[in-house]
Amino acid sequence: MRRVRVGLLASSCIAGALFAASAASAQPTGASSSPIVLRREPAGGANAQAARGRARAGDCAGALPSFDAAIRATVEPGLRRDRGLCHEKLGHPFPAIDDYRAYLVAQPDAPDSDQIRERLAALEEQSGTGGPSSQSAKARDRDVPKETGAGGEASASVSIGGDGASASSSSSSTFSSEEGKSTEPARSYDYYVAQEQLADAAETSPLRYGSGFVLGPFLHLPRFFVGERAPAGLGYGVGAAFRYSTGPTVSIISEIGYAGVGTSGAATSLAGPLLMGGVELRLPVSRFAGDHILLRGGLGYERYMVSGTRAVSNNLLGRFGLGYRHVFGPSLGLEVLADGGPAYMIPESGENRISFVVGASFAFVVGF
Repeated sequence: MRRVRVGLLASSCIAGALFAASAASAQPTGASSSPIVLRREPAGGANAQAARGRARAGDCAGALPSFDAAIRATVEPGLRRDRGLCHEKLGHPFPAIDDYRAYLVAQPDAPDSDQIRERLAALEEQSGTGGPSSQSAKARDRDVPKETGAGGEASASVSIGGDGASASSSSSSTFSSEEGKSTEPARSYDYYVAQEQLADAAETSPLRYGSGFVLGPFLHLPRFFVGERAPAGLGYGVGAAFRYSTGPTVSIISEIGYAGVGTSGAATSLAGPLLMGGVELRLPVSRFAGDHILLRGGLGYERYMVSGTRAVSNNLLGRFGLGYRHVFGPSLGLEVLADGGPAYMIPESGENRISFVVGASFAFVVGF
């Protein structure tokens, strides 16, 4: 009997241990109630920042390991360009050539691509490796008449500022001709960094290539109505512009304000609210889209009341504009346009009629 009790007790212990083990295996491992924090690091992370900091301080040899680590972690083309500048400074032509070529393949239309091609052509010439860049440079030199005793020169060197403020790279391509002499200016490391920052700012600005809201005051002056029984006198309009840029070329635009014709307070003057909605096309004509040609089209509504008689006219306008915008910095813009279109005038008493409105428009806008 005692043996039976011992056996039952042993069986119970074994069953309990197996149940506990199965329950433990069912629990999720590594569970934690701590929140997950996602942070967006700059391309290349700390290694890229460290490498560029050392390069600016003049320590290109010390910057190379950090550049190597950053490039293994990201595909940012600018890191290949910056490492190439350091290799060039240290007298490593072949790694510099590889980095410059990789940068130009990834960013053939970058703002500094012409400068990098000049540097690449000079290195290919010096090292005797040849390549598209050096061949194009040779073709250019063949096309330029040379004076006796003066030949086409190409030199590339990199100098680091002694004060440690910047790592500068000097590369010049010099040629002489009967018309004169032209020298390609040297470009510093900080120049390339600044150009990259400007390009990034342009990509995010709703006044340049980016998307976002644009707000600002506008002034329509002068303004004239033309046609049979059209309002006589100088017209004007003031108010606020509200827009949304959807990308590099298209914006949704609107205006709300106050418009009038004639001298304010005169018995024959007209005035009332102004509304407008439409679409704007932006055509960049300068680097980083600092200047645009603007094309606009939309519909407007203006309600005029005659000051003396209190007669009311509802006016539907086709609003079309052609003009120019200059952007100051990333988010401030000044606009000048020719603005006008047909106006269908619907008086509360009298016959409807069609006239035209022409004038100028000015706006100072801010992007967000």
